Amino acid sequence: MEKFEKEKEEFLVGIKTEGNQLRIPDIKSFKTLPEAIAGYCSVVANSIGCSKEQQDQIMNLKREMHDWIKREGYVR
Repeated sequence: MEKFEKEKEEFLVGIKTEGNQLRIPDIKSFKTLPEAIAGYCSVVANSIGCSKEQQDQIMNLKREMHDWIKREGYVR
């Protein structure tokens, strides 16, 4: 559990940039599908007040994640 909390904190630091702007990670920055899902959830949870451009990036990340889920066989 401690390791998870440390990784979570490192990820949250990674999505914040100068001026408290949200940085949307690329789907390729995630090693595993569970990591991608957790990362997407963190981005969405921290996206209050983000710009239209950032909203578009979040939607793109969501589409790419859903494609990954389909490739893994979780959706028919």
